[in-house]
Amino acid sequence: MKKKEANRQSFKQTIIIVGIIIAGLAFLANIILACVFPNCATNIFTAISGWVSGIATVILGVIAFRQNKKYKKENDRFLKEQQQLNWKLEQKDVLKVYLCNIENVFSNVKEYQYSKLINNIALNLQEDNVTIDELVYDEILYGIMDSMKYASVNSVYYFDGIEELVDLCCCYILKMRLLLKRLPEIIKNGEVNRYNEIKELYRDLCKAFNDHIVHVRLFIDMIMTSWKYDDHDDYEDIEKTLREKRSKQKDWRTRIQKSYEEFIEEWKN
Repeated sequence: MKKKEANRQSFKQTIIIVGIIIAGLAFLANIILACVFPNCATNIFTAISGWVSGIATVILGVIAFRQNKKYKKENDRFLKEQQQLNWKLEQKDVLKVYLCNIENVFSNVKEYQYSKLINNIALNLQEDNVTIDELVYDEILYGIMDSMKYASVNSVYYFDGIEELVDLCCCYILKMRLLLKRLPEIIKNGEVNRYNEIKELYRDLCKAFNDHIVHVRLFIDMIMTSWKYDDHDDYEDIEKTLREKRSKQKDWRTRIQKSYEEFIEEWKN
């Protein structure tokens, strides 16, 4: 690219030098001819005036041409920057929707964490209160799991770690639902290991959520700040990355759909 630009500049300089030489020779020829013919002074004055007028016209034309060229370049640059800015904002909005959905799921996981639900049901059991808390919590947990699946699968782009996060979230919620159903028996038998298992699983889940959310936020920041109009490679790299993420998300949906269909067939048989 640099060599090509250097050759172009060299060619322009050659054209200008040749033009100046030709113009100089023509000017000298014009003066010589004016001296040869009668009324030398008048002819010389006329020749000089004509050349001055012509040179002034050429200079004004060159200035106008360069100004128009500069204006067009700046205008094209502005339009390109606006186009790419709009593109960046569109991608940011799409990713923000995904991030918001994941954050909402995480917020619900923390709102209905294991210790709160176990403590509430245990207190009711201790006081012999008949409640439907277990059924309500079971529905809430099932809704959180369903929301997690929906948020992850219906995203436009795929992010590394999302499959593991979904599996971990589903595992935690399923074990929580089973624990709540067996809570009276677990308390009676003093099965502390069940509580510790859920506690460790919850900690791992929170860490996975935090890591994933940070990863998505950093990616959004990269899209908005890591490239400029003149750096075409960065722009093309980001486009390529997003295409790959879109393709991976499509593949993941296909795999999930295939697994679901295989499960239905096994269930029928």
